[in-house]
Amino acid sequence: MLSVIAAAAIATLLLAAMAVVGLERGWWRVAHPDPRRFPVWGVDVSHHQGHIDWARVAREPHLAFAYIKASEGSDWTDSRFRDNASSARAAGLRVGAYHFFGFCSSGREQAAHFLSVTSAERGDPLCDPRGV
Repeated sequence: MLSVIAAAAIATLLLAAMAVVGLERGWWRVAHPDPRRFPVWGVDVSHHQGHIDWARVAREPHLAFAYIKASEGSDWTDSRFRDNASSARAAGLRVGAYHFFGFCSSGREQAAHFLSVTSAERGDPLCDPRGV
């Protein structure tokens, strides 16, 4: 009886190890949409992801765009926004920016802050028709 339990435990550990290695190496994917139904994919990132290897991200099949956090509330700017936006664009992805709304300041103040961070003017990379 003990040998059956030991064999089951070893088999369980091997399967768990194979699952971890398989996910890490991309042998299979969890929660990815069916590319036949959803042929264009994108990512949503912020400073929480740290430094991103955008060339690697852009090589992902079906991945075409990135939405990048620019601001929050009326005074917080994502410290990685500019670098993420320019690096994602350089890697060939289309880029959009987003704002995280807070309840401690007015929508007008927050919109002004978002526009100041994204510099929504001609010549700004985010306003390039190929990028948004």
